[in-house]
Amino acid sequence: MRPLLLALTLLLVGCDSSYSDPEEPLDTTAPVITLVGANPMTLEFGEAYVEPGATAQDDTDGDLTAAIEIDAVEVDAFTEGSYSVRYSVTDAAGNDASATRTVLVGEQADATAPVITLLGANPLNLDFGTAYVEPGATAQDDTDGDLTAAIEIDGAVDALAEGSYTIQYSVTDAAGNDASATRTVLVGAPPALGVATFEVTFASTWSAATHPTDFPSSAHFSRLVGAVHAPEAALFEIGGTASDGIKDMAERGVNTALRAEVDALGDAADYLSGPILNDSPDSGTMTFTANGDAGHTALSLVSMVAPSPDWFIGVDRLALVENRQWIDEAVVELVVYDAGTDSGQSYRAANAATSPREAIAESDHAYFADDRRLIGTLTIRRQL
Repeated sequence: MRPLLLALTLLLVGCDSSYSDPEEPLDTTAPVITLVGANPMTLEFGEAYVEPGATAQDDTDGDLTAAIEIDAVEVDAFTEGSYSVRYSVTDAAGNDASATRTVLVGEQADATAPVITLLGANPLNLDFGTAYVEPGATAQDDTDGDLTAAIEIDGAVDALAEGSYTIQYSVTDAAGNDASATRTVLVGAPPALGVATFEVTFASTWSAATHPTDFPSSAHFSRLVGAVHAPEAALFEIGGTASDGIKDMAERGVNTALRAEVDALGDAADYLSGPILNDSPDSGTMTFTANGDAGHTALSLVSMVAPSPDWFIGVDRLALVENRQWIDEAVVELVVYDAGTDSGQSYRAANAATSPREAIAESDHAYFADDRRLIGTLTIRRQL
């Protein structure tokens, strides 16, 4: 009986279900996760997180990329800080693998413009003729702080011209945010000019010493006449043609027609009659009143250089007002003009009418050439 029992025991051992092949090893190696893209990954504030992805390889199961689980819930693109994105995968043998991507969200960009505060009044009222003095401004930025020194100011004010003017203030912070502000400056109306009284001194320097060639023994000047008038009116004009009044004054020292021409200007002019210089050199004075409210702000005066064919001295539309204020003084150096109405070439030449009349121009006669050009002055002074 014993041999039979041993054989049965051996048979039962050979049929044990827990038997394993000693040549097949167990899988204990975890997969390998490879992150795609940067790590750490930087995002600007507010920039949405877009998953770059990852791959997973296992030495037994092969490509496990599709099985990767990604947890990016904690990334907040609107809060500065460091965040972690977690990747995990498990192979068929239960081996786990994980990886982490760091996501850095930057600080919030400065999108707030500075604030400019104007100092002083806005609008700013300025009296006519009063110089504009810049009141200034300040600038504050929530990031850069005080930017007052960086303010740029652009614009100009003409205090002598009534109207509205704009001064522009601008500043830019370090992030490129611009700010601007505007001040309106209102220049008021000019004050009424009223009336002003002026004294005119006519001083002749024409003499045998200054002009020795053919200097006449009876050298003199006809009565100084003219008008205080509106600037657009004129008694004569250099380059223009002489009127009959200017012709008579320049050739004969007669002022009847010239006065009629002034009177014909009506309210635009007041006739002026001044001294006669019976000798030369000599001087004489006259006074007149200019009515600024009537627009009489220009002065024209003439006098014949006698004897002569048609030569005269004069001032054409001298401005008595500058910057809406009466002038205090003006000095006019007198040259000799040729009226263009007579062609005589010497002091006592016979009448030789020029037809047609030529343009009024400074005389080019040798009598008055070079250092002999000037023959006197007119000095106009306001009486205070």
